[in-house]
Amino acid sequence: MKGRQSQSVSRKQLEDLLAQVLVPVEPDLRFVRTLKARLVTYRGPGMGPIWGLAFGVGVATVVTVATLGLTLRVILALLGIIGSVSRGKQEAGQHSGAVSKA
Repeated sequence: MKGRQSQSVSRKQLEDLLAQVLVPVEPDLRFVRTLKARLVTYRGPGMGPIWGLAFGVGVATVVTVATLGLTLRVILALLGIIGSVSRGKQEAGQHSGAVSKA
C-alpha cells in the first residue's frame, strides 16, 4: 500500500475549488432572530446608575471594613506594647525592692 503524497496547491486553485464545493446557504429566519436577540444590549438611564450605585456601595463597604480591621490591629498592638512595658516596670520594681536574706 502506497501512502498519499501531498501536493502544494496555489491560493487561486484553492479558492476555485472551495467556490465549486461550498454553496452559499440562506440562514433560517429563526436563527437570524436568535442572533439579533443576542446582540441586544441594555442602554439608557435605567440600568447604568443602579449598577454604578451597587458597585459604589460595595467598594465603600469593603474599604470601611478594611480600615476598621487595620485600626483595630493598630490599637491592639499599642495596647500590647503598653502592657509589656508596664509589666516590665512592675517586675523590675519587685526585684529591686526585695531584701534578700542570706
